[in-house]
Amino acid sequence: MLAAFAVYVLPAATVTVVPGQRQVEAPVTLTASPSVEAVDEQARLLPGRLMETYIELTGSIATSGSEQTAQGKAVGQVVFTNQTNRTVRIPAGTIVSTSTGDRSDFRTTTATEVPGPVGTQASASIEAMEEGVQGNARANTITTVSGGLRTQVGVTNPNGTGGGQSALVRVVKQIDKDILLEQLNAQAKSEAFARLQPELRPNEWLSESSIQAFIVAQFFDHFNDEPADELNLTLRVLVQGVAVDQEMARAVAMAALQEAVPERGKLVADSIQFLVDPNTTVADRTVRFTIVGRGNYVIPIDNRELRSAVAGLPLEEAAALLQERWLLQQPPEFYVDPDWFGTLPRFGSRIQVRVAFDQAARGE
Repeated sequence: MLAAFAVYVLPAATVTVVPGQRQVEAPVTLTASPSVEAVDEQARLLPGRLMETYIELTGSIATSGSEQTAQGKAVGQVVFTNQTNRTVRIPAGTIVSTSTGDRSDFRTTTATEVPGPVGTQASASIEAMEEGVQGNARANTITTVSGGLRTQVGVTNPNGTGGGQSALVRVVKQIDKDILLEQLNAQAKSEAFARLQPELRPNEWLSESSIQAFIVAQFFDHFNDEPADELNLTLRVLVQGVAVDQEMARAVAMAALQEAVPERGKLVADSIQFLVDPNTTVADRTVRFTIVGRGNYVIPIDNRELRSAVAGLPLEEAAALLQERWLLQQPPEFYVDPDWFGTLPRFGSRIQVRVAFDQAARGE
């Protein structure tokens, strides 16, 4: 009876365990704005610093349109017939016109005098007022004199006029402007980050996707439908971004990460990382982004729970159970008194538990 009592009561044991680690992460969506003066951890608000600069670019593009364009003014001769008995002076620049079909106007290029009496004639050189083939008039179609001279002289053209031409030329179209503007605007946006980055202060972060570009001035050197082989554009763009203090963002993310750790769990300092999602949402001068806190924590072990779990178990079975439930970093160590006793005491009060948290945090 005494021997049985000794076996049941006297055995004692010490169990030493090194807890394992589990990964934990906590994403936090933050909003940074120049209008925020201080960190608001609950509202997830951060102060932001507005950064801006101007970019001026020039570019060109071949025009895509084509049109028939008038080239060269038609020239010829007209004959004036005096309708009075006195000399009539025809000044240079006198306008004469066709009287059939679409009206074409011509001007005399030199002054001419038509002496009297009635029926006397004199010739003069003329030039079409506009370029193009409409100035090529058939013979005997120029019969109208403009102004006060119409009652003093008659006019005709014994021969046709010639020299007016048309040619297919390239012209500016709206699509050319649209494409060139889009190209330069895209170039400005691609250069914006590099222009703003040197202005960042220590510990500041600027998301490239948060940068906004605003066209403040654009100058094309040709109008729509104007003849030109090439269209040029000078573009002035205002680029803006919101810089964020990384330490502030990490502090909020750290608080969220600590909240995600189970009770009595301990973060492993060397394992903590903060990752910022490069994709941001921008509205006005406010940038919204997500930062993820990530790290390992030492799995908490409750001494009472451990004693209750292994009480009365053979050492090999106890080791397997501890490893499965708490992901131990290394096999548990058992000290049993007496040492020949291959089973842990049935009463948890006879089991002492040592948890090497510091060793677990170092990952040793």
